[in-house]
Amino acid sequence: EDIDLSQLEGLVGLARASSAGWLAGRLRADVSVCESVVQQLLAEADGLARDRNGAEVLLALLGRTEYAQSVLDMLGDLSGLARSAAGSAFLQAALASGDPHSTGTQAGALAMKTDEPCVAVVGGSRCISAPALTTQNADDTWAADTGSEEVSVSATDLPATSSAQKNTISHAGGPGSAAEPAKPASPGDRVRMALVGLLRGRVPELVEDSAANRLVQAIIATGDSCMLELLIKEVTPVAGRLAGHPYGCHVVQRIVRECDSSLTSSIVADVAAAHPALVMEQHGNYSVQEVLLRPQSDYAQEVVETLCVDITAHCIHKHASNVVERAVRCVPSAAERITTALLEAPARKHSALHEVATSKFGNYVVQRLLQVAPDEKLIEALCRGPKLLGFGKHIHTALNRMGFAGNRGPSPRRSATSE
Repeated sequence: EDIDLSQLEGLVGLARASSAGWLAGRLRADVSVCESVVQQLLAEADGLARDRNGAEVLLALLGRTEYAQSVLDMLGDLSGLARSAAGSAFLQAALASGDPHSTGTQAGALAMKTDEPCVAVVGGSRCISAPALTTQNADDTWAADTGSEEVSVSATDLPATSSAQKNTISHAGGPGSAAEPAKPASPGDRVRMALVGLLRGRVPELVEDSAANRLVQAIIATGDSCMLELLIKEVTPVAGRLAGHPYGCHVVQRIVRECDSSLTSSIVADVAAAHPALVMEQHGNYSVQEVLLRPQSDYAQEVVETLCVDITAHCIHKHASNVVERAVRCVPSAAERITTALLEAPARKHSALHEVATSKFGNYVVQRLLQVAPDEKLIEALCRGPKLLGFGKHIHTALNRMGFAGNRGPSPRRSATSE
């Protein structure tokens, strides 16, 4: 604690080395930091953000309100930073650095004279609004600084606010609000301001990047209404393609699962429209499963009907069988519909049910049917059909557990019990 940071040589080198944890701790603990130390670190901010150790030091500096904006200004191209693994991790940590419990005035609305965006809570979510947006013409625009360029954000891109909400987010001393001392925006709020500019016009390419898509998922997790509306607006036109993308599928799933259904209806519709091809894709099948988690929708029933058109092929397929299982578990009456389709499907060497029950992936579908809706006709067909060999042994075990003896008919034990 007695070491004067300003006297250390190679401070940036220390920030990149294993001593980064010590340096970060000093930056957090020191009430006042020598300006020369800050300037040395800020000069290498972009490089430090891309280094695992350096990012820890930079986060400590970002956590100090007086230096937060300077750090963001020196980061350079946020788009390129988001595409690097370490840079994406840094931005995710920076996004989470604000107080998650801040509301209204606690969010730190800036004074009107600063001409900077203010952050407030609208509809239960943290929202970025334009300076004096509630008191000036709604056609005004403001700029979100991305570090290397300014992106103009129109007031029409922000959610509409009621008169009560306007009073909540109006600036200190403005009409309809009591005069309160202005507070600076928190580091986390300043990061959100910068990320709005990063997202605008770049969402699809960020979603398809291995590192940047993790940042997009972190943005979804924040529940920030402004960023979510912008994100969903740009994902919707390409939702069907992203649903089958190795990285994009994760973002589509999180949007469908975690965002309000009124905002995601178009994305769900696009995924449902592409489901005939997606169900057999390695990544797309998981996006279709998210649609099935909304069992009351017409789209879920539509997926079930598509599966039943060629139920044998879907049940024995590695990826499509997962969708069939999900339908059996989540969609009302899907188990009965799929059981009927299996029993009525055209036979090859043996019945379609026997082919599915003895296949590597299809046997899991049959086990799920026996667990969720043990139909009498299904059990009889399995007990009296050809011997269940290979993977069919799992079906035989499941039937024995239920009190039946595989393909030899009801066991004496089950018959005696029933009598």
